[in-house]
Amino acid sequence: MGKVSVIIPVYNQAVYLQQAVESAVQAEVGEILVIDDGSTDHSLAVAKKLEEEIAIVKLLIHPQNKNLGVSASRNVGIAHAHFPYIAFLDADDIYLPHRFEAQLDRLENDLTCHAVYGWAEEWNADFSKAIRKLGVASDVLSTDIFEELLLGRKGHFHTPTVLIRSSLFQKAGVFDETLKLHQDTELWLRLTWQSAWVSAGSQTLAYIRKHSQNNSNQRSSSSTQQLWKRISLYFQDKAISPRQYYLILLRLSTAIYQPPAKKEWLALFPFFIQYPRYFWVLIKKSIFGGKSNSSITES
Repeated sequence: MGKVSVIIPVYNQAVYLQQAVESAVQAEVGEILVIDDGSTDHSLAVAKKLEEEIAIVKLLIHPQNKNLGVSASRNVGIAHAHFPYIAFLDADDIYLPHRFEAQLDRLENDLTCHAVYGWAEEWNADFSKAIRKLGVASDVLSTDIFEELLLGRKGHFHTPTVLIRSSLFQKAGVFDETLKLHQDTELWLRLTWQSAWVSAGSQTLAYIRKHSQNNSNQRSSSSTQQLWKRISLYFQDKAISPRQYYLILLRLSTAIYQPPAKKEWLALFPFFIQYPRYFWVLIKKSIFGGKSNSSITES
């Protein structure tokens, strides 16, 4: 019996949509919510055909068929989900068989766990060549996951690999629709701060397709700045530890290509000693006018 609602936002991915939807037809899945985000190709026609052919597929469309963005589309899916667990899949990616077995087993048998994450592999457009494996190291304790996401030193969650209790969204909120990029990173930080996330192990759960139309191609220093500004504003009045908030300021400082404010230097100095790569990011950017070879990335 299905227990998972899979949410698939789609914008102009007609060529890939059927493969994505069919990969989500698994025994644990009770419904596949396809949300068309005002596509201008024939994605909507493909989605309608899939809804007719596959009983668990449900098509949702924004009012006046508007393009509202991936966050708004995912949030519509969350609002319409009927099952106790929620998973996400982009319309150009695919799940692997047995995607949910280990994750559901963990959630069903550990009521203190709110979400489970796993690994994905990035492939080229026709899935003929693997590029890299993506995820968070499985040895990270649930009590440490929030700080590790802040630091980014043990990887990042990738959206097609998480399985979340639907009740968690009622407690912690949904995707920020004002962010055009990095919406998933921002949400995962909010959720991991107030809930327990655990690893499902090292098994690959999904393939992420790399092609010229990926939203990730639009990421820039400006979008990274916006992300960390939003995170710093969100947590500034929360019951977060001073250490964790200074880590956020550390990431914001390196994102905006400026050293911290004078009043923060003394507090941040121990963190520069502990995490020297962030210190060298600032030094390189100040010397080379904002250019850096930093490998710090976001999911």
